[in-house]
Amino acid sequence: MGIAPVRSELDDILNELTTLGADRDSPGLARGAAALTAKLAEQRFVVAVVGEFKRGKSTFVNALLGAEVFPVGAVPVTAVVSTATYGLEPRAEVTFEDGTSRVVGIDQLPAFVTERENPENRLNVAHVLVEHPAAPLAAGVRLVDTPGVGSIHHHNTETTKRFLSEVDAAIFVTAADQPVSHTERLFLEEVRDSAARMFFVLNKVDILQPADAAEVVAFATRALGDAVGQEVVVYPVSALGALRAKRRADDADPDASGFFRFEHDFGAFLVDEKTAVLSQSVAIAAGRLVADEINTVRVEQETLRRPVDELATLVAGLEEVAERAAESRRDLEALLEMETRQLVATVEADLATLRPAETERLLAAARQRLEAHPNPRAAADEFDNAVKESLRQSINRWREAEGARIGDLFRDATRRFSKETDALMERTTQLCAELLDVELSPPPLGETFTTESGFTFAFFDPPDSLEMTVAAIRRNAPTRLARRMLRSKLEEDIPLLVDKHCGRLRWDFYQRLEQGRIELTGELAARLDDTLGSLHRGVDRARSRRTQPGADIARLTALLEETLARLETIAHALADIRSDDV
Repeated sequence: MGIAPVRSELDDILNELTTLGADRDSPGLARGAAALTAKLAEQRFVVAVVGEFKRGKSTFVNALLGAEVFPVGAVPVTAVVSTATYGLEPRAEVTFEDGTSRVVGIDQLPAFVTERENPENRLNVAHVLVEHPAAPLAAGVRLVDTPGVGSIHHHNTETTKRFLSEVDAAIFVTAADQPVSHTERLFLEEVRDSAARMFFVLNKVDILQPADAAEVVAFATRALGDAVGQEVVVYPVSALGALRAKRRADDADPDASGFFRFEHDFGAFLVDEKTAVLSQSVAIAAGRLVADEINTVRVEQETLRRPVDELATLVAGLEEVAERAAESRRDLEALLEMETRQLVATVEADLATLRPAETERLLAAARQRLEAHPNPRAAADEFDNAVKESLRQSINRWREAEGARIGDLFRDATRRFSKETDALMERTTQLCAELLDVELSPPPLGETFTTESGFTFAFFDPPDSLEMTVAAIRRNAPTRLARRMLRSKLEEDIPLLVDKHCGRLRWDFYQRLEQGRIELTGELAARLDDTLGSLHRGVDRARSRRTQPGADIARLTALLEETLARLETIAHALADIRSDDV
């Protein structure tokens, strides 16, 4: 089927769903269909730039726009989702959680979107909309700069994951200095079905020697393909090089940064495939609306068949099922909490081994360096930097290894939890189906839970300063005294520094594990509430209709049969659109 017929069919389907929602007094169905209609009519096409922190995503977005619009930096910068859309003049509108908004200049964006000036989004910014006269935005494209995943700022990872359900295509950016990390693989495995189309970019290739570039690109291509379960094309680029070339209007070698090839292919995609991918995205969202409404209709049908004097018993039975499910849920949550505490204890035991070993290693290296240095009075800064860098490298190595190990253990616990939860959902659904005498088939748990791979491994980046106070040992002390003073200071500070950063590691692991546990239990509670709540609403709806004076049960039943037939026809049409290569 071609693009135009698909677009026309989708318009008809959404119009029918809007009408059906109004006729059935189903505001959720009517609102959802109307929103999708508006999206399709405006040809809004949301393209998100996603990936791990410090991969150059904001620089990449700026290169696409050809201007320094979004803030960049050496530390995790982007704290909120920021969207670029077409406008004649560059400007930005900041919308806050309370619904208020404020128009600001592009130069004022850092105050609202960066971790440094708006840490953990303390200003409660809901989103930022930037208008800019860049060519890629002119055809209804909305280009989104998302917070980096896997950084110290856990809220950034969750913000990005939640937002991905709203996008039509995504550009995944990794970097040549650390191509396709473990965190990135897990992120891709979790979100690979969220976008109808995904592009893959290997940024910062300018740091590689030509002989190494091909090998890194080949590695990234294999790793990304494995993560998403299909072959991929990887675009090696230097976003910074492209941005600089565009700003100085240097087109002598337009592909020196590798950016030209990506822009060409991305532009062709926008021209040739955007409408098709947008249609697929809308069809998927509409399919969810239809599936929910079909379940509601089936519950209503069965409730209308029941004698009035059975309805109270039916409601009581549903409440009993809900209470039994809640008890089982609490048992599962207690088990997961216990397993999480055990993992924290494992980290603490491993840190108890790391702490003395790392302290002794640093002290031994510092003593050896100190004895060999001819001028300890001038060596204070050198020793400070050496200790900082050595500790940083050691912590990073330990953190990566421990993160992988604890992450595997956490995922094992998560799988057990998910398996038990799946069994609970099946039991609960079966009980409800038997009670209502209707076939119920809720979505598999894997389609609603998002946290199984959500444990992050990039825990924290040690600060630039480890607060070694050696400035006093600088000028006037004799060499022998200076050496003794510096050694004493090192032996005093190094254990404190190791202990301090081991404490930070412990706290960060604890926070990650605890956050993962909370998310899993929250998703379980929400899933059960949605399932049981929809059944209650279906029963209440039918009971209300049949107890109205002069209610014609036969007519109501016939209307529901017609509605179900319409919904199932729509569901089949949407399935055809989703499977069609438009």
